[in-house]
Amino acid sequence: MIRAVLCFLALCCAVPAQATSLVIGFQNRDLDIDTGLVPDLDPIANDQLSLRTTLALDLGPQWTVIADAGWARSFLELTDATLTGMTDVRLRGLFRPTPEWAIGAGTILPLGLYELNSLEVTTTQWTWNPRSQFPINKFGEGWGWEATAARSFVLSPTTTLGFAAAYLSHAEVDLLQGGRGECQWSPEVGVSGALEVNLSRTSRVRFVGSYTFFGKDQLNGEDVVDQGNQINLGGQVNAPVGRMATVWGASVTFKGDNELYGASDSTAVIPQAPGTYVGAYGRLAWALGARMLLNVEGRMLHVSGSEYALGVNVTSWSAGPGLGLKLSPAVALNGRWMAVWGDGDDDLSFKGSDWLF
Repeated sequence: MIRAVLCFLALCCAVPAQATSLVIGFQNRDLDIDTGLVPDLDPIANDQLSLRTTLALDLGPQWTVIADAGWARSFLELTDATLTGMTDVRLRGLFRPTPEWAIGAGTILPLGLYELNSLEVTTTQWTWNPRSQFPINKFGEGWGWEATAARSFVLSPTTTLGFAAAYLSHAEVDLLQGGRGECQWSPEVGVSGALEVNLSRTSRVRFVGSYTFFGKDQLNGEDVVDQGNQINLGGQVNAPVGRMATVWGASVTFKGDNELYGASDSTAVIPQAPGTYVGAYGRLAWALGARMLLNVEGRMLHVSGSEYALGVNVTSWSAGPGLGLKLSPAVALNGRWMAVWGDGDDDLSFKGSDWLF
């Protein structure tokens, strides 16, 4: 999503350039979903195994290149279809002409999954569904181009304010099998702001907000969805409690109604569903020596106000333990397991597990 770029850029020019880094994540999320509508099949298995990687490469004090890529295997028992393959690759270049300014440009390389059949489209829709919170919910968006700019203001030795703007555009792409689906996803324009206050050496507060304008998705040259605009607000507090480190956060997203046109078919429900998304999370961590950290994490997501017929309105919970190990000043390993459960409209319920390494 474009808001991830916005929030990053709103803060990145407020801090010194970071060293080259590589982050690799393996995640497996298994869900059993009781729809209340298909007694012969309920609960329906829906799972995803994914690999994600982000490389940030410093080319000097002013230039940074960032690459994001992923791979996933998503299965839906309802269709007995498995989607396996790479995601599109995102490349971004960031230039800092001064310590206060950051200017970026990027592209999306279409290496993801395309030309899907009807069963695979249904599997994609279940993978995309916000209730399931799969880490990879888009496989192919087509060629894309983005431009970004950000400006920071040091208000005091402990307080920094940042603003950013971004534009994202897509080319036409063959999404459906047999040449039936020349899709062009809508352009996006976003603005964002962020405020960070360092309360002490170990405590800080951060607030972020963004507004994203969407255009119209097209199928075979005809408008199918005019996406509602989106507001995102969030905050995070990092603070120690005795010998325990804690992180607390909350967010709310307001997504306007998507207007569907007469040419709409099953691809029209892939854009994010309208409604209100309220999230919260907390993490408690205890040091078990100089190199090991034990933590407990919990998350909640409540979705309401969506009129989509895919069981989007839900309340989802997840909680579980984790362990971190620092092998050297440059290498760290982290793992965590969480139980997942939730319920929603029309007697929908689900449960499962999620592990991340």
